[in-house]
Amino acid sequence: MTLSFARALPRRHWIALGALLLSFALSCALHSDRPSAVQRWWSERGPVVPHDSFPADCSLCHTEEGWRSIRADFNFDHEKETGVKLEGAHVAAECLRCHNDRGPVSMFATRGCAGCHEDPHRAQLGADCTACHTQLDWRANEKVAMHSRTRFPLIGAHAVTACFRCHPGAQVGNFLGTDIDCATCHQNDLARATSPDHAAQGWTGDCQTCHTPTAWSGGGFVHSTWPLTGTHTQIACDSCHAGGVFAGTPNTCVDCHLVDFQGATDPNHIALNFGTNCRECHNTVHWDQGVFSHAGIVDSCATCHITDYQNTTAPNHTSAGFGQTCEQCHTSGGSWNADFAHTGITSGCVSCHVLDYQNTSTPNHLSAGYGQSCEDCHQTNTWGFSHAGITTNCVDCHLGDYQNTTAPNHTSAGFGQTCEQCHTAGGSWNSNFSHAGISSGCVSCHALDYQNTSAPNHVSAGYGQSCEDCHQTNTWNFAHAGITSNCVDCHLTNYQATTQPNHATAGFGQTCEQCHTTLNWNANFSHAGITNGCVTCHLTDYQGATNPNHVAGNIPQTCETCHTTSAWPIANFSHAGISSNCSACHMSNYQTAVDPNHLGANFGTTCEQCHTSTSNWDLAHFSHSFPITTGKHKNFNCTSCHLVPTNYQAFSCTHCHAHRQSEMNSEHNGETGYVWLSSACYSCHPDGQADD
Repeated sequence: MTLSFARALPRRHWIALGALLLSFALSCALHSDRPSAVQRWWSERGPVVPHDSFPADCSLCHTEEGWRSIRADFNFDHEKETGVKLEGAHVAAECLRCHNDRGPVSMFATRGCAGCHEDPHRAQLGADCTACHTQLDWRANEKVAMHSRTRFPLIGAHAVTACFRCHPGAQVGNFLGTDIDCATCHQNDLARATSPDHAAQGWTGDCQTCHTPTAWSGGGFVHSTWPLTGTHTQIACDSCHAGGVFAGTPNTCVDCHLVDFQGATDPNHIALNFGTNCRECHNTVHWDQGVFSHAGIVDSCATCHITDYQNTTAPNHTSAGFGQTCEQCHTSGGSWNADFAHTGITSGCVSCHVLDYQNTSTPNHLSAGYGQSCEDCHQTNTWGFSHAGITTNCVDCHLGDYQNTTAPNHTSAGFGQTCEQCHTAGGSWNSNFSHAGISSGCVSCHALDYQNTSAPNHVSAGYGQSCEDCHQTNTWNFAHAGITSNCVDCHLTNYQATTQPNHATAGFGQTCEQCHTTLNWNANFSHAGITNGCVTCHLTDYQGATNPNHVAGNIPQTCETCHTTSAWPIANFSHAGISSNCSACHMSNYQTAVDPNHLGANFGTTCEQCHTSTSNWDLAHFSHSFPITTGKHKNFNCTSCHLVPTNYQAFSCTHCHAHRQSEMNSEHNGETGYVWLSSACYSCHPDGQADD
């Protein structure tokens, strides 16, 4: 007879087994929480990775507390020890997430992200996770920009809308295509639209006819049957379409503006029997600024404009006893204030212009005691002053001008008050000063000019005060005519301070006229007679050149090989006779090229394969079998299709085009060799065009 396991165990074994189970339960209770340290072992991660290849000294990593604990000063340089640098979120990841009993890490690393991360998108968005994600976190990078490649770019409010609002299941990575019709998402908005009532009007589709993605409210309905212009574009719909009725709305101005018509008093439209075709005078921009047509009006102007007559103050028509035959002075074709005709006016000007007389300040007519015979000085076609017939001296009116003049100061210089000796009445008061008859030296008037001149400084240079030796009366500018001293006598400071090139250090002579002219000090440096090499003066230019770097490129110092004396910066470098490779000089261009990245893509350094022009380095002619200079793929960045920056042989079509695999499978049903692969897309569409 076979005894059961329980009956077969002695009593003491039961006691030992109970103690063992109790200690195991306590151990589980103490270690059931997930450890905080990244390196600590956690039972839920599975068995520990075999330590066969680890150092025999356990204390390098572990403490005496137990095998679960790692030394506080433990630091593992992952990049140094394994050759793989941990970046982004991987830096804080638990070691056992990658290093466990599933197998060698290298086996999973070759699969890319999919080696460790489950695809929540169910293979609907392609296999290249890096097209949307980075190692920092799983949030999509530049999702708005990527969405612009689909049939529904995210614009306005759509750019900040949560993905799951349009893609149910987006929270778990399910981005199945969705209907792009507005009403699909905006049914509630459609139901709430009551001003106007969209449902009652039958407006249940084509929301984009009136609405935009930037602002759902304030629809931009195209009012084609009655175009909205001027202030009509700003009023609410129900101002014209009362009660939500949009059909049969009257379309004449007076239907809405009858109150304006009846209340018009300037002029009174009803009393004058004006018609109700408001458009004849008014527009939608400024209702109050009607352009009235006087054609056919037989009544006198005063019939409508009596208020204008009574309120006019410049001049006051009523107090001046003007008649009410307005058309004698005013015209109906232009401005009401234009073209006043003085014909037939027999009263003195002052009858109307007394205020002008009293308020004139240049000169002050009252204080100067001018008479009120305005016509002595003024004309009716221009109120401007005329000196014709003036017999008094200029200073009688212009004494203030004489006393206040400072350039030069007439009073301190003792100038006479016979103004007409220098000034004329016909032109500008300040023009055409005549030096004829001036016998005193120039410095009598121009002492300040002499003392304040700094280029060159006349006082410190000890120049004489015979201004006429250098200056002329028709132009104050300096004239070198008659100068017999050397240029350096005046221009020594210019010589010493010149740095481009440095005249003093270069040992240039002080015979300035060899290179400079009196017309333009900086112009037309003549290299004629220069026998020294260019680098004698231009060594600094040679050493400072960076494009290309002359020193690093070991370019010889025979500057004239590439440069000319007429245009130093624009070197006409000739590649003739250059036998070394382009990269010998252009390696920095190769290394810094980013579109595309030549280094990252492992491009060769035989530059001339793509860069065929030595005159324009940027015009590279890369031979691309797929059309990228015409059609819909024109002007794309390389990285738009070549997602792997180190391998331009690889490309992707399916990540960009608005296709769902299920739709493409259905569309290509029966196509021989069809597979959901970018390479298959290219084999059938090598020209980038869709089949008819």
